[in-house]
Amino acid sequence: MELACQLDLIAIGNRIRDNRKMKKMSQEKLAEIVYVSSNTISSIENGQQFFGIDKLDFMTKALGIDANELLYGKCENLKLYEQDEEIKKMLVNELFLLSNGMTVLELKRLVYGLQASMQVT
Repeated sequence: MELACQLDLIAIGNRIRDNRKMKKMSQEKLAEIVYVSSNTISSIENGQQFFGIDKLDFMTKALGIDANELLYGKCENLKLYEQDEEIKKMLVNELFLLSNGMTVLELKRLVYGLQASMQVT
């Protein structure tokens, strides 16, 4: 099954940069909050690199933006897919496979990131 919106690293980077600047936050400060280097933030903002799911919660809270909007922008069809039980089941199976070998802290960050991404606006 194909999702209606694809991840666009350049668009994600632009949304991160725009929201960071609106908050008058430096790349260094955002990097500190997200637990990455300022060079990583620069690479993310330029669409050259993506951050791991374990950083999603930190990123969204620091920028004050919903995870769906950060990742997909204003994709109108996305909420339809969030309601689809089949996709939810696929995600649970994928997360189960992904979580193998993760520490408790990594699992907690993953769950918090997912909770943030599922908040309905």
